[in-house]
Parts: sequence; C-alpha cells; structure tokens
Amino acid sequence: MIERLFFAVSWVLWRVFFARRAVPADPRSILVIKLDHIGDGILVTPVFENLRRRYPNARIDLLCARWNRPAFVGNPHIDRIMEFNPRTFRRDGRPCDAAARKWRALEAMRGQYALTFTLRGTWLTLLLACRCWVDSGALRIDARVSGGRPPAHETDAALALLERVGIQAPQRLPAYYCSDADSAAVADLLDRLGVPDDERLVALHVGSPVAAKRWMPMRFARLADQLARAGYTVLLVGAIVEEPLIVDVQELAESRPVGLAGKTTFSQTAALLSRCHGFVGNDSAPNHLAAAVGIPTVGMYYRSDPVRFGARGKHVRLLTARDPRAMEVDDVYAALEQLMAEAAPGCS
Repeated sequence: MIERLFFAVSWVLWRVFFARRAVPADPRSILVIKLDHIGDGILVTPVFENLRRRYPNARIDLLCARWNRPAFVGNPHIDRIMEFNPRTFRRDGRPCDAAARKWRALEAMRGQYALTFTLRGTWLTLLLACRCWVDSGALRIDARVSGGRPPAHETDAALALLERVGIQAPQRLPAYYCSDADSAAVADLLDRLGVPDDERLVALHVGSPVAAKRWMPMRFARLADQLARAGYTVLLVGAIVEEPLIVDVQELAESRPVGLAGKTTFSQTAALLSRCHGFVGNDSAPNHLAAAVGIPTVGMYYRSDPVRFGARGKHVRLLTARDPRAMEVDDVYAALEQLMAEAAPGCS
C-alpha cells in the first residue's frame, strides 16, 4: 500500500511538472537513483551502457545505497557513485543516515543534473525532481491509467524509462565487470586451495537472506555429488554469515565440495563465477551475478516472483515451485546440464 501511494504521488508530480518537458539534446550531467537491493541493482546495469552509448560526453552519476553499491563498483559506464542510506530497503542492520544529513545531502544535489532517472527511490529523493526528471513508479502508474500495461520485469521497466524519453536501449542484458586484480586474486585463491587451472568448475550458492527462499542442504549435497560424478569440481560460494549452511552441505555430501564462505569479495566472486562452467543457486544476489557474467545459470524461486525479479543473462533457466521441497534434484541437474550443453563452444 505504501509503495502504491509513493508511486501515485510520483505520478502526480511527474504529470504536473515534468511530463511535457523536452529532454535535453546533449545533457552534460545525468543522475540515476537506485536504492534497493543488490540483485535489483544488477538487473538495471544495462541502463548505464545505453546512456553512455547515447551520451558519450555526459557525466553519469549514480545515487545508490551501501547495501547495493557492490552491484555497480567497476562499471565503466558510471563516472561517480554516491551513497544515500535510508531505512527503506536496509537488510544489513547497520545504522542508516541521520535525517538531517540525508536532507542536506539531497538539497546540495538538487538542480545539479540536467537529466535524472529514478529507478527506485524514497520520499526524500523526490527532492531531486528537477529540470528533466523521469521516475519508474510514475511511468508504471501512467501506463495503467492510459490503459496499457507496464513492463513486468525490472530490467525492461528500467529500460522503458529511457525509451519513454527517446533514448534507444539496444543493450538488454545485465552485465558485471571484473577487474584484472579480482581475476588474479581468484587465481591465487584456487591455487592455494589446490584447484588446478583446468578443473571443470560448477558453483552452488546455498544461502539467501530470506530463509524461505533456501533449498534444503541435503538436496544441495545430492546435487554436488551428482556433479562430482560427472567430473565437475563443486564450489560452494557465499558470504561469511552463510558458512554454517555451507558446512552443512559439505558434511552431507560424499564428494566434499570446496567451501568458499567469506573467502572472496563480491567482485572477486564475480571473477570466480566467470571461470565456472555453470551455477545453481537460490533467489539471491549470486544468482544475478552468475547470470550477469554470462555463465549457464539455474535459479530456484519459491516465494519471490521470477517474472519481475528473475535473473537475466545469455544462458539462464529459472525453476519455480510453491515449496522448496517440490524442487527435485534430478530436475535441477537436468536444467543445468542442458544449459551447459547449449553454451558449450561450437554448439549452435
């Protein structure tokens, strides 16, 4: 209800003040606002490449939050990343910005940008509605009022904002950009763990911040054993807080998959995944990350909506079930096996 009210207010503001304003032909400064979760951040990364393609000389800045900043670090199409940490969307439990500080920060930014896109904001970010302003919630409401239907998926909805103001968006897939330093760190880590360069790797992510989105450890263990029998070395990726889940899977699996909880940063995890033949995981940030680096990715969805928030990539299969217990190991393995076969070099 609160989200719909926010969208409605944004729509009124846009219709009254901004709907008829012309988009500057050559804006020198562009701001994109995206404050929600890290996986959602990855989904909107095509926005920046399309903006850079259209306005190669513009300064493109991002206003994000502490918790989704890793989705954008290293993106060559973003000139500056700024943080704004409201209570909304927070998951890490750390302090948010004080109200007075948030107000002063946004007031200082007001009017600095010729073109502003709000992909996901808060009530306070409405202060940045200035000059030429386009808001995803406002256009979602406008589509329904006009008798149409807004794009269902978050990536398509974000790109629709660009298209609404005449900016072509040929790049449609999320992307994550790994640095040479991250690749070197991953190579060193695998060497220390005794994993040869020519190993066929598959990564599994057994965690999720939301317990209801997790597949059972026993089934991950059975999947790991099945992959090991097929000749793959299985890596269990995740944050340090997910180590207990990873240990559970290791103890249940006969093949003893390699646990990597907390051993890589987010960007290093991307570099690690880019070396893998495939990935299987719950609906969480590593699922989106694997898809964004282009490897065969099987995502499992139970309580969330893959139509709106599903991972996007070159080789992605989204499996859905009403309950994690209804997701069978053989079905997950078959989906991954098919994706890896389709992505293999020389496969038409």
